[in-house]
Amino acid sequence: MKPSFVLAALVLASTSALAATKPVPTSCTPEVNRTLLQFLHDNSGDSHAQLDNVMVCGTAITDSFEQGTSSTGTGAHQVILLNVPTRDGSKVTVEIVSNDSLDGVVTASKGDTVYAYGQGYITSSRDIRKRIHPVAGVHDTHCATNSHMDDGWVVVNGTHYPAQACKASSRRRRRSH
Repeated sequence: MKPSFVLAALVLASTSALAATKPVPTSCTPEVNRTLLQFLHDNSGDSHAQLDNVMVCGTAITDSFEQGTSSTGTGAHQVILLNVPTRDGSKVTVEIVSNDSLDGVVTASKGDTVYAYGQGYITSSRDIRKRIHPVAGVHDTHCATNSHMDDGWVVVNGTHYPAQACKASSRRRRRSH
């Protein structure tokens, strides 16, 4: 009887720790990008539109690069530009913007497979990166800093950022406010 109680407690603890994020998909398919692409379709041109808890995957089309420190004092960021597969077989360009302080320094090389989970947004027509215009992006790819977001992440060729799992106890405190 005691072993099954311990097993049940372990299962409950592990599922509650994972409840505030999504698992990394096993392959990059248009279905992974469905929510972001629908959001893009519904909000095209609205550079103020944002959507929490969005997943994206694709192939890096350039080496990642540092964006630098923002005027808001949030520190340096890394940018990864992706070709993202769509249902019709085409690709769209999406940027992943990670925060060096919260995610670690996330780097990718051209051709790397990248997955990200965080807050989706529509880019402005003025947003040109390395002579490329991404149509949308995903940022806040780190442990949640507000109560309405899941914990985010970036995975580059199997390397997970942030490297340390988010603490469930801090998540519960944030969500209870």
